Amino acid sequence: MVREQSHEILMNVPVPVRKILNTLERSGYEANLVGGCVRDSLMGLTPQDWDIATSAEPAAVKSSLSGYYTIDTGIHHGTITVVADNMPIEVTTYRIESGYSDGRHPDHVIFTTELEKDLARRDFTINAMAYGNKGLIDPFYGLNDMRGKILRCVGEPEQRFREDALRIFRGLRFSACLGFSIEQKTFTALLSQKDSLQNIAAERIWTEFRKLLTGKYAGKVIKKTFPIFAVIFPELSRNSEGMSFLKIWERMGEAIDRSERDLILRLAIFFFIWDTLQDSCPDLSISISQALRRLRCDTKSLDCVCEVLRCRNLNLCPETIALKKQMAVYGESCLRYVLALHQAYQKSEPFQEIKQELDRILTSGECFQIGMLAVNGRDFEALGVRRGPEIGQILRWLLENVMEEHCTNEKTALLQFFQNHREVFYHAEGSASIGTCI
Repeated sequence: MVREQSHEILMNVPVPVRKILNTLERSGYEANLVGGCVRDSLMGLTPQDWDIATSAEPAAVKSSLSGYYTIDTGIHHGTITVVADNMPIEVTTYRIESGYSDGRHPDHVIFTTELEKDLARRDFTINAMAYGNKGLIDPFYGLNDMRGKILRCVGEPEQRFREDALRIFRGLRFSACLGFSIEQKTFTALLSQKDSLQNIAAERIWTEFRKLLTGKYAGKVIKKTFPIFAVIFPELSRNSEGMSFLKIWERMGEAIDRSERDLILRLAIFFFIWDTLQDSCPDLSISISQALRRLRCDTKSLDCVCEVLRCRNLNLCPETIALKKQMAVYGESCLRYVLALHQAYQKSEPFQEIKQELDRILTSGECFQIGMLAVNGRDFEALGVRRGPEIGQILRWLLENVMEEHCTNEKTALLQFFQNHREVFYHAEGSASIGTCI
């Protein structure tokens, strides 16, 4: 295989990384940056990690870099982590892989001294470039694909996805985040190998899914790939027959692209269409909770998404009292998500007016929570009210009256209001009326 090599392309390589490259080369070995750090650098992005591939086998790597602290991260597969100037750098021996019986990991790894053979095992051409002191090495024309914004597999696409099914979701994620179109043979193989995703650990799929979902072009990708998502979420396939569901699916993709790139919001938009599955699961939040738990979604995100979707049918309006009551029950953050959800689906609500009124209430410090009242339980204990549930009921009753503007949120005014209207609160001897306003 001929090396496509360019001396004209220069990358800004951190000093610690450059030191490792130079040290290995002085010891008589090839050493090049590979993978995502090369891709991101050429695209003008800041790499999260710097990975080096070398012709040196692990023992030789450790010997050559004896002056550095090293960790045997995956030494059996040729990977050692080298810490240079407090910067962890993975150094991996060139290798050939074979036999992916679990559809994820190679059964056999053979070390090689040929860089091209190492690059040939990688997933996409944009990830199969190397860069070192001799410039860019690009045997699979990844730079051309990058410039053309094309995502293409290295070699035979079906074989790449049979080796590691997670590459299917990685491909969707790259397309969603970078805006690359998926080359036709690669796209056909994505769909044909989709069922092998069932063999991938849920945690790995969740990691790729959440990155995909917050990509700039996520909706565009999701619209075209329903069959893949139906493997991950089999609930989707139950009522997905006919054009009506596909139109709903496409509408969801469009809503995602209209929204901010916030994970909670986009999860809510994605799962909003599950209303169409009500015949199979009457409680939408339960169905979604089960799906997210299956993917090992973190509890905080799961609870937040389910809360937003439980409130999905709220009628929001900019009227102050009504809005403060909704803030009291659901919280400001949840209301903002519901508002953004409705806006993404282009519901007929005065979005800007509601946002402005939410901001005004928060800025002004107007009361919409018990904790914002100018009184607390001790004030009513001083009036002879026994500690216990009754005090909580009084505070909720006062909050309601403050929001209804029957009373100002000032300590003296609140205590006087309670004294003057306690018979309204105690509508019967020994019984408290909760939330009954003047």
